[in-house]
Amino acid sequence: HSDRISDWFHQTQLANSVENMAEAREASAALQALPREQAEIVMLHIWGELSFTDIAKLTASSRSTVHRNYQRALQELRNKLGTPVDLPAKLQGDTDAVQY
Repeated sequence: HSDRISDWFHQTQLANSVENMAEAREASAALQALPREQAEIVMLHIWGELSFTDIAKLTASSRSTVHRNYQRALQELRNKLGTPVDLPAKLQGDTDAVQY
Protein backbone atom coordinates (compact mmCIF):
# COMPACT_ATOMS: atom_id res chain seq x y z
CA HIS A 1 0.00 0.00 0.00
CA SER A 2 2.76 2.46 0.87
CA ASP A 3 4.50 1.69 -2.45
CA ARG A 4 1.37 2.76 -4.33
CA ILE A 5 1.18 5.99 -2.34
CA SER A 6 4.87 6.61 -2.96
CA ASP A 7 4.46 5.93 -6.69
CA TRP A 8 1.43 8.25 -6.86
CA PHE A 9 3.32 10.96 -4.99
CA HIS A 10 6.33 10.78 -7.30
CA GLN A 11 4.12 10.73 -10.42
CA THR A 12 2.26 13.77 -9.10
CA GLN A 13 5.53 15.57 -8.40
CA LEU A 14 6.77 14.77 -11.91
CA ALA A 15 3.52 16.02 -13.48
CA ASN A 16 3.71 19.23 -11.43
CA SER A 17 7.36 19.67 -12.37
CA VAL A 18 6.59 19.27 -16.09
CA GLU A 19 3.69 21.73 -15.78
CA ASN A 20 5.90 24.22 -13.94
CA MET A 21 8.60 23.89 -16.61
CA ALA A 22 6.04 24.55 -19.35
CA GLU A 23 4.74 27.59 -17.47
CA ALA A 24 8.30 28.85 -16.96
CA ARG A 25 9.02 28.52 -20.70
CA GLU A 26 5.80 30.37 -21.51
CA ALA A 27 6.63 33.14 -19.02
CA SER A 28 10.18 33.41 -20.35
CA ALA A 29 8.90 33.70 -23.92
CA ALA A 30 6.39 36.38 -22.89
CA LEU A 31 9.12 38.32 -21.08
CA GLN A 32 11.42 38.09 -24.11
CA ALA A 33 8.61 39.36 -26.35
CA LEU A 34 8.41 42.62 -24.38
CA PRO A 35 10.28 45.67 -25.61
CA ARG A 36 13.83 45.42 -24.27
CA GLU A 37 13.48 48.40 -21.92
CA GLN A 38 10.34 46.98 -20.32
CA ALA A 39 11.84 43.51 -19.93
CA GLU A 40 14.93 44.96 -18.28
CA ILE A 41 12.83 46.99 -15.83
CA VAL A 42 10.79 43.92 -14.87
CA MET A 43 13.92 41.83 -14.35
CA LEU A 44 15.73 44.54 -12.38
CA HIS A 45 12.73 45.21 -10.17
CA ILE A 46 11.52 41.66 -9.53
CA TRP A 47 14.67 39.55 -9.62
CA GLY A 48 17.22 42.27 -8.97
CA GLU A 49 15.01 43.72 -6.21
CA LEU A 50 15.95 47.25 -7.26
CA SER A 51 13.62 50.15 -6.51
CA PHE A 52 12.22 52.26 -9.32
CA THR A 53 14.49 55.07 -8.16
CA ASP A 54 17.56 52.83 -8.52
CA ILE A 55 16.41 51.61 -11.94
CA ALA A 56 15.81 55.21 -13.03
CA LYS A 57 19.39 56.07 -12.11
CA LEU A 58 20.74 53.05 -13.99
CA THR A 59 18.71 53.79 -17.10
CA ALA A 60 19.00 57.58 -17.00
CA SER A 61 15.21 57.84 -16.95
CA SER A 62 12.76 59.42 -14.56
CA ARG A 63 11.25 57.30 -11.82
CA SER A 64 7.77 57.89 -13.26
CA THR A 65 8.89 56.68 -16.71
CA VAL A 66 10.36 53.53 -15.15
CA HIS A 67 7.17 52.88 -13.19
CA ARG A 68 4.97 53.51 -16.23
CA ASN A 69 7.05 51.07 -18.33
CA TYR A 70 6.88 48.52 -15.52
CA GLN A 71 3.09 48.80 -15.37
CA ARG A 72 2.82 48.46 -19.15
CA ALA A 73 5.06 45.41 -19.09
CA LEU A 74 3.00 43.76 -16.37
CA GLN A 75 -0.20 44.43 -18.27
CA GLU A 76 1.27 42.88 -21.40
CA LEU A 77 2.43 39.84 -19.41
CA ARG A 78 -1.04 39.51 -17.88
CA ASN A 79 -2.60 39.69 -21.34
CA LYS A 80 -0.31 36.94 -22.63
CA LEU A 81 -0.23 34.70 -19.57
CA GLY A 82 -3.33 35.51 -17.56
CA THR A 83 -3.06 36.51 -13.91
CA PRO A 84 -2.49 33.56 -11.58
CA VAL A 85 -4.37 33.78 -8.31
CA ASP A 86 -1.15 33.40 -6.29
CA LEU A 87 0.75 36.13 -8.13
CA PRO A 88 2.73 38.19 -5.60
CA ALA A 89 1.46 41.73 -5.01
CA LYS A 90 4.65 43.12 -6.58
CA LEU A 91 3.84 41.29 -9.83
CA GLN A 92 0.21 42.35 -9.79
CA GLY A 93 1.24 45.97 -9.95
CA ASP A 94 0.06 46.72 -6.41
CA THR A 95 1.77 50.08 -5.91
CA ASP A 96 1.51 49.71 -2.13
CA ALA A 97 3.88 46.75 -2.34
CA VAL A 98 6.26 48.40 -4.76
CA GLN A 99 9.47 50.07 -3.63
CA TYR A 100 10.11 53.52 -5.00
